[in-house]
Amino acid sequence: MTPRGERDRAVTVQIGAVILFGFLIVALSTYQATVVPDQNREVEFLHNQEAQTDVVQLSNSISATGTTGDAAPATVDLGTRYPSRTFFVNPPPATGSLRTVEPPGDGNVTLENVDVTSSVDGEANDYWGDPANLNKSTQFVVYAPRYNLYREAPTTRIEQGVAFNNFSAGRNITLTDQQVVEGDRITLLAVLGDLDRSGVSTVSIDPAAVSTVDRRERVSGELNVTFPTTLGAATWAELLADEIDAGWVNATRQAGPNRVTIELNDSRTYSLGIAAVHVGAGATGDPETAYLDVERAPTRMTDGSIREVVVEVRDEYGNPVAGETVEAAAGNGSFSRSTVRTGEDGIAVFEYRADGVGEAELNFTVGGGAPAAAGFDPGAPLNANVTVEVLAGPGGGGGGGSGLSASLPDEVAFVGFNGQNDGDVSSVPADGGTLTDYNSASQVKGIGPKEADLDGDGTLEIPYVDNQQSIRIVDENGEESVFMDDVQAKQLSLSVGDVDGDDAREVLFIGNNNGYLRQIDASDASSSVVTAGGADVTAAYVGGVGDFNGDGDEDIVFVGTNNNEIKYLDDGAVVSTGVVRDADALGQPADLDNDGDLEVPYVTGNGNIEFVDATGNTALAYSGGNAAVAPLASVPDQDGNGADEVVFVRTNNQKLFRVDGESGAVTDLGEKADPNDGAA
Repeated sequence: MTPRGERDRAVTVQIGAVILFGFLIVALSTYQATVVPDQNREVEFLHNQEAQTDVVQLSNSISATGTTGDAAPATVDLGTRYPSRTFFVNPPPATGSLRTVEPPGDGNVTLENVDVTSSVDGEANDYWGDPANLNKSTQFVVYAPRYNLYREAPTTRIEQGVAFNNFSAGRNITLTDQQVVEGDRITLLAVLGDLDRSGVSTVSIDPAAVSTVDRRERVSGELNVTFPTTLGAATWAELLADEIDAGWVNATRQAGPNRVTIELNDSRTYSLGIAAVHVGAGATGDPETAYLDVERAPTRMTDGSIREVVVEVRDEYGNPVAGETVEAAAGNGSFSRSTVRTGEDGIAVFEYRADGVGEAELNFTVGGGAPAAAGFDPGAPLNANVTVEVLAGPGGGGGGGSGLSASLPDEVAFVGFNGQNDGDVSSVPADGGTLTDYNSASQVKGIGPKEADLDGDGTLEIPYVDNQQSIRIVDENGEESVFMDDVQAKQLSLSVGDVDGDDAREVLFIGNNNGYLRQIDASDASSSVVTAGGADVTAAYVGGVGDFNGDGDEDIVFVGTNNNEIKYLDDGAVVSTGVVRDADALGQPADLDNDGDLEVPYVTGNGNIEFVDATGNTALAYSGGNAAVAPLASVPDQDGNGADEVVFVRTNNQKLFRVDGESGAVTDLGEKADPNDGAA
């Protein structure tokens, strides 16, 4: 029989064990009820921060795809799992969803008062002038987490390129800047497709370009832009604060529930681009071929001369369409090719030869129309019409030679400088539009004008001299090739023109070892020395090609080697103007004073710009000084007074400026250029 004391001690131990076990259960329960949720909530919070970063990267990827056509896939971590616990219980993994969502109400990006100013004769307005074409549908991209504990987590949204957090109380916090208006650039984004992903795992989203902003339309500031967004007008005003302060945006206003309008400055012009990007499932599809635009065309020319007409096929978003067949027909005169396929830049280049004094009607169509048919409708978006006034040269019809056969580029070619496309072949529209960097592979030692399709691919190329004294050509798509190898080309002296009247452009250059003026025929890439009276012509610099003396044929204007006189080659004879100027500071023949004759611009010793005609008469175009002693670019009339204009580089700030030959008005093109290479 066990003594009573021992029995009491045994009971005490058992009671103590039960109490200790009870404390343990309470402690574990308390930990499960308080600590585990707090730790899991922290896991969810940290995951949400990472997910927001993922959505920002997705937003950047979508925007980059729309503007460049190339973007790396973006990954989004939809949900998260909790750390494993031996003695404790976790809730199910937290999930999330990533979807495209139709905007509530009107889901269109809407344009109002579109007036395209960069199009010849407003051809682009045949399309943009129709209200039915001013609405482009879009969607939102929405990431919604479903956490077990972090219940106040925001929904992260992408709307018109802006990523932001939307909290349940209606408060919004933006995560990225806006890209709709940046200075004079307007960029709108249409998001298409059916994205619907949910779960715990990480998903990869690969945006696909439907229509990329490769080229922009210049539009007037009367344009208003309205788009769907759950951000209010006040928030958009905050996002656009810099543009409002700089005068690019007048105001933002609410245009109805979940719609905001940006009102632009009527007194300014803008560069408009619209991109379309596909995300998620469904066929990407191709945008509709929407209209035919005229990029460049002569308004007047001499009977028998040849000028280029450059047209561009654009889609419903205003971007280039490659591989479309454009047909042309002329009421009088002829085209060297009546059918041309557009290149990667959507451009088709036609060469028109005038035949007969009077007005010539040039018709173009895309999509299988009939440009020569009696029922041709020039106002249809897929049709275009150009009216050219053909003038008689000396001895033909009205006399008084016009000298207007010089083909002038609408873009200024130059070499980037001082942190801006350093050393690269570059170009900018003569009206100061969007800069193009050609990413030239070789060191540039001299540059020519962008005014001819030199390799027959339907795209205009810029010729340049490389550091091996070879001549290379490059286009805006980055396609580059050696045009003529090992020709010992002199630096800073290249021009382009139809010298022999075969409807194909030649590249003119000077041999560095002997000073001979040479030409490369673009049709067969053959090189030959230019002769006059059976003798080889030597030159210090070649200015360009045009009907300089108004006799109806093309002349080569150059600087002689013996005394730096400005001369021209006419009908096999060298004629001097009697004007002596620096060999490296000449431009292409152009009608700089609107008198119907061509003149050649040059830089004077004091940094001013003058011009001379075939008879030796000179006039002052620019008196501000600081013009670099370097090549000059002659461009078509930009301000509507009829006089062609000259682009030059100023030495005090290395910037491109355009001067009107008649009025002397100077315009800053806003781009840095190497003053040693000048402009072409």
